[in-house]
Amino acid sequence: MGGLDGNQDVIGDHNVVYWKAPHFNDVWTSEDGISWKLETAHAAWSPRRSMSVLLFKDSLWMFGGWTPTEGYETGIWKSDDGVTWTQVLASAPWPAREGQTAEVFQGKMWMIGGVNYDKRETKNDVWWSEDGFRWNKATTTIPWSSRWDHATTVFRDKIFLSGGMDLQKHVFKDVWSSSDGVNWELVTATPPWQERQGHSLVVFHDMLWTIGRLNEAAAGGANDIWYSKDGAVWEKTKEDPAWLGREDHSALVFDGRIYVFEGMNSKWRWDSEVWVSSN
Repeated sequence: MGGLDGNQDVIGDHNVVYWKAPHFNDVWTSEDGISWKLETAHAAWSPRRSMSVLLFKDSLWMFGGWTPTEGYETGIWKSDDGVTWTQVLASAPWPAREGQTAEVFQGKMWMIGGVNYDKRETKNDVWWSEDGFRWNKATTTIPWSSRWDHATTVFRDKIFLSGGMDLQKHVFKDVWSSSDGVNWELVTATPPWQERQGHSLVVFHDMLWTIGRLNEAAAGGANDIWYSKDGAVWEKTKEDPAWLGREDHSALVFDGRIYVFEGMNSKWRWDSEVWVSSN
């Protein structure tokens, strides 16, 4: 659901006029990743990018992101079927942002980090909610540097966070974890894989997997995939993925397989392809 298509708005050397690019509020579903059904061409929320969507207490919850009509959003939307959406909160207490991550952990929704380009601010805050209406700031002393386009997932009763970037074009590779969302510890500052942002973290075969990065010369290396049993010691897959390196894609585990959706590839083009792996 949602997103943007910047293919007609790339100018010069890797510059995208994001605010002019078409943004979407359509919702699609698939039972196999091959056949897709348009559930609604225009959801009740405005077209947007970089929002977070979670399945929480048998409902879909959507928040955050940027819209070309209204700018940064802090409204909270809820749906029981993915088609009919209701705004349950017009303005959350957390500062507006995009490029954040969100997880369901210990019976709560969590939102982590992000960026606000208008204010030239990156975030290293963490917020949580037990009901989607009342949001609480977890702590004011986050040890990891502020960032956006990082990746998070829940693995072995902890939230894991890796990578991301700041507005000074520093790209990170550190890995952090938290058993409560409040206290964070550095798992490793020097994993064997290269810095990355716009990547994904998923849990598959009881291991943590980092998936995707740009593999252009400017980004410094190949589009590789690594896995770990603890987030500290990582191994590389014997073969690199066949799909072109990309960022800001989506990755999820569904029906015993990892699916990778879309994203902006190393040629700075937006894809509409779907890849799958069972091993």
